[in-house]
Amino acid sequence: MLPLMPFSTLTRTVPFVTQEWNTYFSNGRVDQVAGGWRGILYANLAIIQPKTSWNFFANTNFDYTLLDGGASLTWYRAYSAALGGSPAATSGKRAEQAPPVPYHSKPRSEEGKSPEGKHVVSGLLKRLTEAVERTGM
Repeated sequence: MLPLMPFSTLTRTVPFVTQEWNTYFSNGRVDQVAGGWRGILYANLAIIQPKTSWNFFANTNFDYTLLDGGASLTWYRAYSAALGGSPAATSGKRAEQAPPVPYHSKPRSEEGKSPEGKHVVSGLLKRLTEAVERTGM
């Protein structure tokens, strides 16, 4: 079950997760589990019931104590959404209907690249290299 990764559906098959869920966590038993383990269990549920998992994590009053220290609400929402749990999965409304998020705040050149892009990337790489050297990594 741990860690829950994008490839977990390949190692934790639908029949296995279904049997595990029905044996140990169905009929409200999952809600008796305290702390971060409950979040792990609901994230794992996304493999067989992505909408139930999505609804658990998309709750506007979500209790953050139900996340273990190695996970985030963003990750669990993304995971359950990717498996078909988000409302967009069945509504037909996709990201292209939302306003686009600009990648660059300045106009691009004719070549389709940001005029300052090369310098920004090389500057970031230089600062990253310097930070790594300072820490001795």
